[in-house]
Amino acid sequence: MFKKLWNFIITKSSKLNNKVIYISIAASMLFVISIIGISVHYISKLHNMNLNKKLVQKYKHHSSSNKTNHYPLGMLPEFYKLYDTNSDIKGWISIPQTVINYPVVQSTNNDYYLHNNFNKADDYYGCIFLDYRDNVNAQSQNLIIYGHNMKDGQMLTSIVNYQQTDFYKASSLITFNTIYGHYSWKVFAAFVANADPKNGYIFNYLVTNFPSNRAFNNFIKEVRARSLINVPSVDVVPGDTLLTLSTCYYSFNDARFVVMARRVRPNESTNVEPATRNKNALSSTESMHD
Repeated sequence: MFKKLWNFIITKSSKLNNKVIYISIAASMLFVISIIGISVHYISKLHNMNLNKKLVQKYKHHSSSNKTNHYPLGMLPEFYKLYDTNSDIKGWISIPQTVINYPVVQSTNNDYYLHNNFNKADDYYGCIFLDYRDNVNAQSQNLIIYGHNMKDGQMLTSIVNYQQTDFYKASSLITFNTIYGHYSWKVFAAFVANADPKNGYIFNYLVTNFPSNRAFNNFIKEVRARSLINVPSVDVVPGDTLLTLSTCYYSFNDARFVVMARRVRPNESTNVEPATRNKNALSSTESMHD
């Protein structure tokens, strides 16, 4: 009797120990996988930061080379070094009080630079890029720039802060220099947009050119109605060139955060009055015509 009891206890203990061992191994494996994941993310983060530092240096380097025949006619010398690295270069964007200080490229589609960096290497940070339909030479009416919203704050993540009036006050002016000229842009709107018809109404803000002044004015009217901030001091009229920044937003599935600015006109002051909160802004899935 005692022997059977003893064997029963040993068997149960053995099974219990095996379960403990299995759990310990599984926990250890999860821990190792987590560490690897964190390490890979950290390495990727540093790689993207270091890459951009090198690109900033290239942008600051004004080439004195006389051999400029292979550059696009009228290209600014500050872009020569960047062009030598990647001929897709179209400009440089920077926003005060943010980490946004990046080259802007353009491909033949809007997919390639979502997953490739400036050196055309596979990279989930991608690159800041211009809509493939836009033209920076004979400037399109609406220059649309895309970039990822990264958890570590890089790329276009900071633009989501334009919904805050204090942020607007410090960052109301964007610099987007194309390879052909230096330009400042006054921000006049910031809103959340829907990109999935399953969610409801989709406002098409990805318009590069407008068929008429009336279409332009109607577009601006809807943009202001959707904007989370009111900026009446920045007027927008037909003939103005627009700049649109678009990034993913995570308030719902397939949401986008959009910031719109217009180019500073010749001899116009760059001063902008403070923005106020738009308490009556249309929701991201609400039609202006409902």
